[in-house]
Amino acid sequence: MLRRDGRVIRRRRAPAALDDLIGGENHTVGFQRVHAQRNGAAIDQRTVIVFALKDGKVSEVYEFPEDTAKAAEFWS
Repeated sequence: MLRRDGRVIRRRRAPAALDDLIGGENHTVGFQRVHAQRNGAAIDQRTVIVFALKDGKVSEVYEFPEDTAKAAEFWS
């Protein structure tokens, strides 16, 4: 996940590399690659994160991994 200043936040020990960022008045969309290792398994895939903005602040966040089933299996 990304901070407002564009720096990467490490979540669940999964570093993300920002590929692109699109900003608008009501939404900001980040395209990133996430790599993580957990319980002897690894995942490396692209993810899109959509930030809904309200009054200049993030009000909702939606994350869309490249392979939803693989991500769900890895994180469960």
